[in-house]
Amino acid sequence: MCLLQIPCLVRMSKAALQEGKCVVIGLQSTGEARTADVVAERGELLDDYVSGPRVSHHACITTAVSALLLHVASAAVCCAGGLLSQLVNAFWI
Repeated sequence: MCLLQIPCLVRMSKAALQEGKCVVIGLQSTGEARTADVVAERGELLDDYVSGPRVSHHACITTAVSALLLHVASAAVCCAGGLLSQLVNAFWI
């Protein structure tokens, strides 16, 4: 259904821009995919409502923090014996 709406959305957006208007496009989701992810992870018996945005934010933050820790750890290896290495060792303990 979404693919059918895109040409119309593009036409309407171009027309609005030609009229000097701003175009804001909002995307909505039912959260069905996130709920399916949580059910696959935790099983069918959930003790709370599954918030799609909350699960998405948690995944983004987890990914970003993991990447940051990996970057810091690799920098500590390059600077072994330095202050950065000590901070990383303290964090991991």
